[in-house]
Amino acid sequence: MRVLMVGAGSVGGFIGAHLAHAGVAVSFLLRARTCEAIRSRGITLRSGSTSFTVHPPVATDPSKLATPDVIMLGVKCYDLDEVIQQISPILKKNTFILTFQNGVDTEERLMAAFEGDRVVAGVIYIYTRIAEPGVIDHLAQGQITIGELSGNTETPRITALLDLFANTPIPCKVSGNMTRVKWEKMCWNVVFNPLTVLLNDSVAKALDHDETLSLITEIVKETMLVAERFGVTLPPDTAHMVVRNTQAVRDIHTSMFDDWKAGRQTEIEYLNGYLVRHALTFGVAIPVNETLYCLVKARTARMETTHGPGQDTKPAMNA
Repeated sequence: MRVLMVGAGSVGGFIGAHLAHAGVAVSFLLRARTCEAIRSRGITLRSGSTSFTVHPPVATDPSKLATPDVIMLGVKCYDLDEVIQQISPILKKNTFILTFQNGVDTEERLMAAFEGDRVVAGVIYIYTRIAEPGVIDHLAQGQITIGELSGNTETPRITALLDLFANTPIPCKVSGNMTRVKWEKMCWNVVFNPLTVLLNDSVAKALDHDETLSLITEIVKETMLVAERFGVTLPPDTAHMVVRNTQAVRDIHTSMFDDWKAGRQTEIEYLNGYLVRHALTFGVAIPVNETLYCLVKARTARMETTHGPGQDTKPAMNA
């Protein structure tokens, strides 16, 4: 199976490097600066005391690369429209797309853009930092969940993806309800991404105070209300699980925090902003998420206006 990885940042670089190291035929569609760096020096993935470097084919034009069987998206939500335009000419009849974006609407956007059953949903929990273009430091986690939107767990392309990842150290499991999986990750993202920016600190800062723990509960409850309007029912103990599962990685920052610090665009519009817009449509009150959204927009205002979509430097992690 031929793979085209779009992006070589925290997600695309991590997954693509492991696939290349395992002997998978993977190429990368990249922006000019990253493309030149990787063409010259390869992709180096550093994890603990080990590291390796791979030299996959790279290009800024997908027509210059082998026609893929699967296209994996390792870019941010705000880059998706540009990526859709780039990959549209190279899609074959059976080419499918595997998503790894935060938020809950990437699959819907792709299905609106392309005819046929092309989308497999994916979620990854990972903590990495980009030391420089083409050099990625893997610090924690790296689990992948994939699934058909239909809920069918035994399709040929799911089997093919499991076979791909079985040759790598990346744990990969299949879910029959990827919509719920994505909303579960949404609950984490809408909590810790904005809070790390507003607290100007690691995730631990939000975990160590009763007041912020109460706030986390309210953020998740509101998120669950919006999810219910989309027909997604999350477990009653979701807020508790968000806090409990985060204790193991309490010292990390988040992609939004790193983007803010680096002067890059954030994904606030696709996280809390998404909730706010749809809550308004549904007539649901989510005052805590609305407050977080407004505060993050204010705090990142200068950065958001000076660093629009499509900047060359990619965010440092996807958590």
